[in-house]
Amino acid sequence: LNSENITTTTNLDHHPTMIGQLNIPPGAKEAAIETTEEMRVAAKEVLAQGREVFHSFYSQVSCTDLSAIQQAANCAPLKAGGGSHPHQDDIALDWRADPFVSMSDLTLVVYDGTRNGGKEYHVHTLLLAYGGRKSGFVAEQIKCQQNKSTPNKKKNNNQQNQYHHQYHHRDNNTILRQNSSISDGSNNSDDNSNSNPKSEYRVEIYVPSLAARTMPLFLDYIYGIATLKPTTSTAPPLRYLSNRFDVRELHREISLRFIPRDLELNTAPRYCMLADELKDFEMRDGAIRIMAERFERMNNLKLLRGMSPKLMRSLVQCERLECGSEMLSDKVAMYLRMRDNRDEVVGRDRSEENEVVVPLTDEDYYWLTHCAHMP
Repeated sequence: LNSENITTTTNLDHHPTMIGQLNIPPGAKEAAIETTEEMRVAAKEVLAQGREVFHSFYSQVSCTDLSAIQQAANCAPLKAGGGSHPHQDDIALDWRADPFVSMSDLTLVVYDGTRNGGKEYHVHTLLLAYGGRKSGFVAEQIKCQQNKSTPNKKKNNNQQNQYHHQYHHRDNNTILRQNSSISDGSNNSDDNSNSNPKSEYRVEIYVPSLAARTMPLFLDYIYGIATLKPTTSTAPPLRYLSNRFDVRELHREISLRFIPRDLELNTAPRYCMLADELKDFEMRDGAIRIMAERFERMNNLKLLRGMSPKLMRSLVQCERLECGSEMLSDKVAMYLRMRDNRDEVVGRDRSEENEVVVPLTDEDYYWLTHCAHMP
């Protein structure tokens, strides 16, 4: 709508329906002209106010932050139970919701190396690629897919503009939809498939099984569904996922805030085992150093029961190990008895942890007990 397109007829004498048919008094004619002029001025003012509101909103909003859009639009936040709108729960973004209802436009497929195939999560690019807790990995994958589809979109748009221009000038009385497909017998199946490109993105990723089981907690953090409450068991896989998906705020929260407070002598064995499973060698070596420096004070040796012989060898042969020779021999012997007692290992509850007990081989026994290799 443009104010320049608003025209008025200020000379009613030349109107074809007025001449020779009606006798309009001069006062009524002047009133009609004044009313028309007032309407034109009012329309200009409304247009000017609309432009100011639009430019103000456009300058304040950045599409990279969902919270900024909500604040500038003065609307309720899009998360469950967070607003006062009566139908807010119906429009909240939730990766657990039905993908059609939540208007999911991104399918995230997570493979964990099992024969079950990948696990699909129907998520939203608004949060994973552009939100305040966005994933740099997902954003890069979407960008690559957009670049690959750009040539097909340009070709399709050129074809549609050509058809629209051709058929629009055949008959001025013919009204066509701008995005409608016009078939003249020359389009094949490939052209039809390009005219309706699939808008949904698909991103596939492989992670270890431990990290794959933590994906729901990771997505809850991205969506802000629940307050992040990491534990000793969830911190290592969350750290892995934050690094794998390039979610920097989560990586800072786990690596710089939680783990330095939680990693100590009693939790170090657990961190060591989980980090080794995730191939997080930095965390694994850090946990081994903590155990080695305080190994003489470790009284609860049951914490070492789940450690593989390879990790136990790394602990015993660590250059920072501080433990007397006799006490070290007792602790290693106790560890070997716990590993050798299969009934005790199988008897403890391992179903929830999904751990696998690595058997003790003769080579492991040699490296852990031979005097030439013991400190």
